[in-house]
Amino acid sequence: VTTGINMASALKMRTDSVATGVRPSFDAIFLKAMAQAIEVFPLIAARWEGERVVKTPGIHIALAVSAGDYLFLPVIRDVNQKTVQALQVEIAAVSSSVRAGSLKPEQMAGACMALSNLGMYPVESFEGIIFPGHSSILTVGTVQETPVVAEGRVEIRPLAKATLGADHRLINGRGAAEFLSKVKEVLESGNLS
Repeated sequence: VTTGINMASALKMRTDSVATGVRPSFDAIFLKAMAQAIEVFPLIAARWEGERVVKTPGIHIALAVSAGDYLFLPVIRDVNQKTVQALQVEIAAVSSSVRAGSLKPEQMAGACMALSNLGMYPVESFEGIIFPGHSSILTVGTVQETPVVAEGRVEIRPLAKATLGADHRLINGRGAAEFLSKVKEVLESGNLS
């Protein structure tokens, strides 16, 4: 399931945060929006185990981090309880651990879903593979200035495409669309509490 997201509020948040000294990445911003959406749609935080649905305690989201030819999924724990700035500090720390080769196996366990962002490349959208034990993966492409028709006028807006791949044993198309719509709503409102 794919949608376009107006990233104006996210860009403003990044610009406004220069004064605080911690400029959040799009990864931190998306993680926070995903956590807020999971609070509304908790089935996204479940997983299929054997013949049953298991709901995981806490909102733990894996973040795709590459190191050379390898891809790692360190887990950012309790995303809903952290500020965007705190998430950014943690992302920087786990990314350094990945690149230094010091990431521990337990740092990659316990997530309910993953985020993969290729926005630093000229990639509009892509589909991610759901990691075993996760319910879904959200993938994000680059932010592009895009003409949009709004109230009969053409406006240029910074849009990013986000695609949600979901395990249909847990989440059907409607559930995926509702979750992705909530992520979009949170990001566009700029209300990342």
